[in-house]
Amino acid sequence: MRTGQRAQEWFDLTSIAAPLGFGYYILRLVHYRAEATRGNLRPHGLVQLYAYLAFFPMLIIGPIHRADTFFRWHARRKFAAADLSVAFQRLLYGYVKVVVLARWLVVQQALYVDTLPVPALEVLFASLQYGLFLYFSFAGYSDIAIGLARAMGYRIEENFDSPFLRRNLAEFWRAWHMSLSDWCRRYVFLPVFARTRNHVIALYATMLTLGLWHEFTVRYVLWGAWHAGGLALYRWLDAHIVPRLPVVDSRIGRTVVHGLAIATTFTFVVLGFTITRTENPAAAADAFWVIFTGWSVAE
Repeated sequence: MRTGQRAQEWFDLTSIAAPLGFGYYILRLVHYRAEATRGNLRPHGLVQLYAYLAFFPMLIIGPIHRADTFFRWHARRKFAAADLSVAFQRLLYGYVKVVVLARWLVVQQALYVDTLPVPALEVLFASLQYGLFLYFSFAGYSDIAIGLARAMGYRIEENFDSPFLRRNLAEFWRAWHMSLSDWCRRYVFLPVFARTRNHVIALYATMLTLGLWHEFTVRYVLWGAWHAGGLALYRWLDAHIVPRLPVVDSRIGRTVVHGLAIATTFTFVVLGFTITRTENPAAAADAFWVIFTGWSVAE
């Protein structure tokens, strides 16, 4: 079966758009309630609150724009030619990512992975394809939402910042779905850490929440646990191993180390997509077996 045809089954965003839209709405409500309780919001009325909760560019696919930022721009918004120019540019970027890169390049024009000589490469390529589709789709929709908001006189927070070029997993999560990561840090990680004083417990609570927000299934629990474990391991290595390593003084050496760090982080993230693209934990286990042994389970 052609990869593009098989990918259409994996990459049906229409099946998750509505629940994600409801999820974004709930997260905005939690954010608003928490910040209002803390007294962090400027004075506003019901009209401004309803405008924030029902701001249509962000309803379905995000980003999770902050209420204080929205109220500030709501009070001083104006229409300018420069804003319309930037808005059109972001809309064009979003269109290219969603329609050209996600739909055409990644799905329709994907290679036939069945022709790859090694089963492990086939599985890895499928996971890479899935991850790229998610990135181009969600980053593209975020561009469209930000562009629409800019055309209306609002400046909304960015949501993606070249996440696949990050040197470690902590940097990746500060660049991937930034508004959701920030929400989880503020309203899950910090409260749990404040109560437990345990960084690992707070990490697992945060990433499991993030996974279950995407989909209330075992595979997303495992995906959240995968990233929580990776973040905990990175924190331990950064605290205990990295300081003992020799300092690289040459420019070439630093470039090599930088490249290896990016490649390692990218590989870990792609392996994580193996969990979410499969139907159940058993299928994910089979996929990992193929990746790390090089042999198909059927063989």
